[in-house]
Amino acid sequence: MDRENCPSFPGSGNGVNGGSGSGRGSGSGGSDRDDGSGSGDAVPEKVRAGGDAPCGRLGIIWLGTNTCDGHIISFLNSDSPSLRQLLEEDFDIYYNSMIMAAEGERAAASWEHPALRGGEFIFVVEGTVSTAMGGQMSIMAEVKGRPVTALELVRRLGAEARWVVAVGTCSSFGGPYAAHPNVTGSLSLSDVLERPVINVPGCPVNPGWIVETLRQIKAAGRVELDSMGRPRFLYGSTVHSHCERLPLYRESNFATHPGQEGCTYLLGCKGPVTRADCPQRMWISRKSGWPVSVNSPCIGCTAPEFPDQVAPFFEHLSDLYAGPVRVNLKTAGLAAGVMALLGISAHLAGNVKSGRLLQGSLRSSLQGSLRGLLQGSLRGSLQRPLRGLLQHPLQGLAQGPLRGPLQEAAARKWSRVKKLLKQGAFHIFRP
Repeated sequence: MDRENCPSFPGSGNGVNGGSGSGRGSGSGGSDRDDGSGSGDAVPEKVRAGGDAPCGRLGIIWLGTNTCDGHIISFLNSDSPSLRQLLEEDFDIYYNSMIMAAEGERAAASWEHPALRGGEFIFVVEGTVSTAMGGQMSIMAEVKGRPVTALELVRRLGAEARWVVAVGTCSSFGGPYAAHPNVTGSLSLSDVLERPVINVPGCPVNPGWIVETLRQIKAAGRVELDSMGRPRFLYGSTVHSHCERLPLYRESNFATHPGQEGCTYLLGCKGPVTRADCPQRMWISRKSGWPVSVNSPCIGCTAPEFPDQVAPFFEHLSDLYAGPVRVNLKTAGLAAGVMALLGISAHLAGNVKSGRLLQGSLRSSLQGSLRGLLQGSLRGSLQRPLRGLLQHPLQGLAQGPLRGPLQEAAARKWSRVKKLLKQGAFHIFRP
């Protein structure tokens, strides 16, 4: 690229590739600005086609708050497109403390860069926002002798930017930095800002997830989001549904110890309740695989419950899944767990019959759960009736009362299960 035609070529200013070069104009601002949810109008013509912006690039302020900085490092590993290509053609990163040359007040001045006036920039945050002690547990800089907290800066820039992107599970949902006991009072970005946020969870986030989200914002000005604020094209399906070992799961071929060939479900794999495209995308343009390909279970790092409710990572916490409900056998006990599954599944089957739940989803969940039980801890007297239920789960559940040796046991245990439900023994997942 020609330096003459691109005054803010990398290295020419205070920021990463913007800084004190000629910079971007004031942007469109005014009535053309939406609420920043990623679901408003397209990027203004001035930004999309170039206008006063050098080479048509879109500005980014990338703030690391309570974070391990793993996400900016992951972003630097992008190779398709490369980091150089992204900085030359798509984005001006005006601030990121990990990769910029400026420091101190000179670095902090990038928050007020003239090119960002009008709000036509993307505000990216990785890490949680500390709120304890008035935010004093996370200081971003000292400007004119006054400490600037992450809480203050996030609120300020979050109100100015047209788009706000939470990169990583900590920023999206709380993650490790908000895990128990959370003495810093860490919150996710959505809990701090009173505006929609585009959540791109992962620990760390895959470089492709960051790049494709940012590029879609630049190209279209919007990203289609799911109910959790995640880009639907990245988090639309579970890891389990596209796993390379799904055929082994269906054949009940389960690994019993780490490193063994087989489905890692019984080793603690959280793929059934974790949404991401890891099996198809892998890492670094499919050059370095992904956890399951090296015989490691998925630990559920993109899930809103990560890490507190999916730990221990290498322990199978639950044998039973019925729709969105996870029955924790460590709390409820095996017998109560089986009865809870049958009761929940009967209710779900009623919903199926009345058209309130997709039959395919329930069938898949029931079959997978019961296969795990038959392969694992349930043997002997319960194995034959459960195997029959496995072969025709919807037919057996939707026709009415449960028959056979489980009917009497279900009646005896149901009152106990209801008490356990009230005590919080069963965890509701939001995959």
